[in-house]
Amino acid sequence: MGFLSLTTPQGVLTTPQGVLTTPQGVLTTPQGILTTPWGILTTPRGVLTTPQGVLTTPQGILTAPQGKLTTPQGMLTTPQGMLTTPQGVLTTPQGVLTTPQGVLTTPQGVLTTPRGILTTPWGILTTPWGILTTPQGVLTTPQGILTTPQGVLTTPQGILTTPRGILTTPQGVLTTPQGILTTPQGILTTPQGMLSTPWGVLTTPRGILTTPQGVLTTPQGILTTPQGILTTPQGMLTTPQGMLTTPQGVLTTPQGVLTTPQGVLTTQQGILTTPWGIVTTPRGILTTPQGVLTTPQGILTTPQGILTTPQGVLTTPQGVLTTPQGVLTTPQGVLTTPQGILTTPWGILTTSQGVLTMPHGMLTTPQGVLTTPQGILTTPWGILTTSQGVLTTPQGMLTTPQGVLTTPEGILTTPWGILTTSQGVLTTPQGVLTTPQGMLTMPQGMLTMPQGMLTMPQGMLTTPQGMLTTPQGVLTTPQGMLTTPQGVLTTPQGVLTTPQGVLTTPQGMLTTPQGMLTMPHGMLTMPQGMLTMPQGMLTTPQGMLTTPQGVLTTPQGMLTTPQGVLTTPQGVLTTPQGVLTTPQGMLTTPQGMLTTPQGMLTTPQGMLTMSQGMLTMPQGMQTMPQGMLTMPQG
Repeated sequence: MGFLSLTTPQGVLTTPQGVLTTPQGVLTTPQGILTTPWGILTTPRGVLTTPQGVLTTPQGILTAPQGKLTTPQGMLTTPQGMLTTPQGVLTTPQGVLTTPQGVLTTPQGVLTTPRGILTTPWGILTTPWGILTTPQGVLTTPQGILTTPQGVLTTPQGILTTPRGILTTPQGVLTTPQGILTTPQGILTTPQGMLSTPWGVLTTPRGILTTPQGVLTTPQGILTTPQGILTTPQGMLTTPQGMLTTPQGVLTTPQGVLTTPQGVLTTQQGILTTPWGIVTTPRGILTTPQGVLTTPQGILTTPQGILTTPQGVLTTPQGVLTTPQGVLTTPQGVLTTPQGILTTPWGILTTSQGVLTMPHGMLTTPQGVLTTPQGILTTPWGILTTSQGVLTTPQGMLTTPQGVLTTPEGILTTPWGILTTSQGVLTTPQGVLTTPQGMLTMPQGMLTMPQGMLTMPQGMLTTPQGMLTTPQGVLTTPQGMLTTPQGVLTTPQGVLTTPQGVLTTPQGMLTTPQGMLTMPHGMLTMPQGMLTMPQGMLTTPQGMLTTPQGVLTTPQGMLTTPQGVLTTPQGVLTTPQGVLTTPQGMLTTPQGMLTTPQGMLTTPQGMLTMSQGMLTMPQGMQTMPQGMLTMPQG
């Protein structure tokens, strides 16, 4: 029994062969192949085939009937293995990549633009005309010309051209647009043919060379310095002033003066000058810088006019002649030996010390001292000295060798300055005058008698014993005792004694001949030893002291008032009536009654009276002021 076509309520049709058709016309074979009404076929694996034969895998890969494959990402692969990206980049099976803009990239990374520009992976660019560009921007033409990004051009021959038009050959020769050429050595050549070295040497087309210092050299070898000094190839030098110098160093001035390298100068007249200033005339006369002249015969003349012969004889302008032995002859015929001895034509001889000897034996020293053969000496001032040493001045003053001087008037002076007149009056250098009678007068006017009495200018007189008397009549002994005309005597210690015998010490103590002593403070001492104070207090030799009020004090310290009150050193007071008072105020009567400061009275019999009037008997009986009597038994 055969199968019938089956249709589901939803309209799905199933053929007996198991083919399923949906109401929308989608057909499914028993093998699971699905076909849409538009002819799109889907395999159970999900592979989709369009009526045009385009195949799509579940992964989204599309295959065209021509074998072209498309990935879900839009990548296209032709049966020949050509790959195209969604962006339109094409890759050949050989790995060549082509962008939609037509840029081609080889697997090696070489890039070619639609215009034919080729780029290597290293960034080298080649144009269709064969121009090559490096990543650094260096450009190379098919002819091999190289251009740097800075615009420097290099030909295959190695010629380099900068953007400014400076050309450099492989040898390093540089040419500027102005035509200036520079060699690697730094030599510069201008279009006019001027050449310049790195050291600044300049050469003109005519061959004239100029150094940086300004020295000029012609092709003939003539050298010119900036100062205008010219040098020929033969070594001749010419200055702008016309000075000429030979290679041997000989210098010629425009005036014709010649100078050798050694500094020898020759004028046109033939006068020669050495570097040391020696001048030689054509006649052979030589002159030194100091002005010394030498003739060809060897005669020497100094600027001062001193002439020297070859034999060594010297002649001064004054005509003084000197032999090599040192003998000097003046025009007057005066002869001088090297030892300084001088001889006049008349036979007068002078030594180097200036001593003059006359033909008759008279001797004169440089100081003018004249000595006769007899030994008499005369000074220029007329002082005459005999051989015995006696000296006589022109004024007639005579001096012995011992130094004693005698005036024409007969006044005699010793070397110590003692002067003696013809009358015998003697004067010492200190001015002390002594008469033949023995009277002595000092310069201060002091007069001394032959007896030894001395008189001062002020009228003071001194005896040989040393006693001094003033004009006022005051006498002083050698011991220093002074006596006034009034008879007052003063000792060296200053103690004064009047003619009456009153003695005064420097401290002001006065003593009378009777033995009374008065102190400067007014204290008076009697000859008996009594002492009186300035306040009127009197002291006896036994040490008793009496005040002007009549109070007497014993040496033991007992005090007695004029009223007869006696006080002991312990302060016990006794009245003339015999009442005794102790310092504590206890009072004792001559009768033996004792009173205390509190008013208690004790009788010699032992009766005691209180200040309140109570009476106590020795037996102990007590009496009250009211008259009450108390027995010892109470």
